[in-house]
Amino acid sequence: MSSRYTGPDAGALIVGCALAMIGELATLATPLFTKYLIDEVIAKKQARLFPWFGLASLDVLAVLVFTMICANYLVMRSLRKSGVRLRVSMLRSLETAPLPMFASVPAGQMCYRLLQDTQVVEDSWGKALLTVPVQVLLLVGTVVMCFWRFELAISVLVLMIAQVGITCGFGCDYSWTTPKCRPVSRLGG
Repeated sequence: MSSRYTGPDAGALIVGCALAMIGELATLATPLFTKYLIDEVIAKKQARLFPWFGLASLDVLAVLVFTMICANYLVMRSLRKSGVRLRVSMLRSLETAPLPMFASVPAGQMCYRLLQDTQVVEDSWGKALLTVPVQVLLLVGTVVMCFWRFELAISVLVLMIAQVGITCGFGCDYSWTTPKCRPVSRLGG
């Protein structure tokens, strides 16, 4: 969506994306806490540090939950408003269309296409807006992990590949989750 539709809510979108990235940083901090908990508290038997690591982990979890909820609310609210602006704009341009266009296309089909196409644009923009920055952040985290502990990075990669293989290997048919489209018969025909 162009700035024409997202412009009034640009601040909320920027804040939402920033909160999503903070949430992802909190996600990346969790393995770091786990490593220090195992290495410093459990391995060296320093039980006095355990409550501090517990509190720090709860703080990170609270930041994660809060930022993700706020980010989802801000971004989805802004994108829904932008989608409404897009629909209104398309409807206004449809109102000024030449009359022969209305004779060749059924009104129901026109309405369906207007609503469906704008929903697809709205959904894809939302996915791109949140996915790209978060994936870049995760890529940076992965590169840092490769330089920090290469063996750990390789083991995580092997586990992720196994997870993808297992998920794809089942070959489940999820077509029942999508609504089926049936042709509508003409009445009075």
